[in-house]
Amino acid sequence: MTIRLRSRSRPPSTEDILATTAHELRLPLSHIKGFVSTLRRTDVEWDTETRTELLADIGLEADRLALLGTPVELEIIFEMARLGLT
Repeated sequence: MTIRLRSRSRPPSTEDILATTAHELRLPLSHIKGFVSTLRRTDVEWDTETRTELLADIGLEADRLALLGTPVELEIIFEMARLGLT
């Protein structure tokens, strides 16, 4: 994961770090919700290949979310952002 902060002229604030982290946590959730909503549509019949691809995408996003959620990784993200290493 790469955190990009708007300005490099100042150290990132706590708000910058929290906003970036919140975005990184929301993004996979948004993707999962979209894929599930797509699969639940009753006006479309999904072929096996499409259904399999969507389920695989849900799995990938869930894996991504799981990686972001560990306390050690969140601490590393915060520290890297604080030091301007991202």
